[in-house]
Amino acid sequence: LRQRQERVLNIGYGMPASIRGRVSDTQDDPVEGAEVSIDGQVSWTNAEGIFALDRVASGAALVEITAPGYAAHREVLNVTVGHSLDVDRVSYTLHKGSTLELSVTGLGRDQGPAHVVLLPANEQEQRTFPWYDLNPVEVWPGQSIRLVDLPAQHVYVRTFARGAVTERTLSQVRMREGRTSSLEVRMASAETLSGVVTLNGEPALGAEVILEAPDRVDATARFLRKP
Repeated sequence: LRQRQERVLNIGYGMPASIRGRVSDTQDDPVEGAEVSIDGQVSWTNAEGIFALDRVASGAALVEITAPGYAAHREVLNVTVGHSLDVDRVSYTLHKGSTLELSVTGLGRDQGPAHVVLLPANEQEQRTFPWYDLNPVEVWPGQSIRLVDLPAQHVYVRTFARGAVTERTLSQVRMREGRTSSLEVRMASAETLSGVVTLNGEPALGAEVILEAPDRVDATARFLRKP
């Protein structure tokens, strides 16, 4: 599904396809033990980096591949009804993952954890890594966490916390393959909004006040697109 676009869902019956593929690293060496998920079915690569799945439904299938020490990879594979796909047509290359040491300062313990969202600076790169499996990241004040097997990309970091704002609207970090990067997000107290809620001219006890954008989806999209 895509925002503001329509899709037609066709449901039919047909012969399933079979897929046999290979997962390798950037040196073309096989990656053993990689988990390969296609359309909800899961297989693991052998010592030759080969995986196999039978009874895969036809159509556009989402492929997700994960392996310790490597950045996860995702892409769409078009599967033809009743056909067999072999390693000469189905092969994937994994890159060594990068590590991010992340900490948040300026928050009190009573404010709870900060929620950190990582997204690639290049929107096209977003399609090859399952960022939705990572975000949001919960970071408690005074603690540092390690995020491993991230892609080597220029990453934007946005942080949200109750009663606080970041000193910088947007943090950036350059992730490098096989290396560790560090980022400290500094928070500051947010502005306070105060007022009085009345009912029939009298103060309303226990009234809940919610402050939000009129169009939450549009506001979120605009915020995430900010340079």
